Amino acid sequence: MKEIKYFTTTGRALGSEQFVGEMEQKLQRRFTLKSPGRPGKKKE
Repeated sequence: MKEIKYFTTTGRALGSEQFVGEMEQKLQRRFTLKSPGRPGKKKE
């Protein structure tokens, strides 16, 4: 029950990695977590 509550409150998809990946492609929306914070500077 905790897992269902977490995913419904965060708006993330609940399912296998394959399912989530397919949904991301079909809906063109990201459901997986990205690393938090501002991106680092690129070194040249």
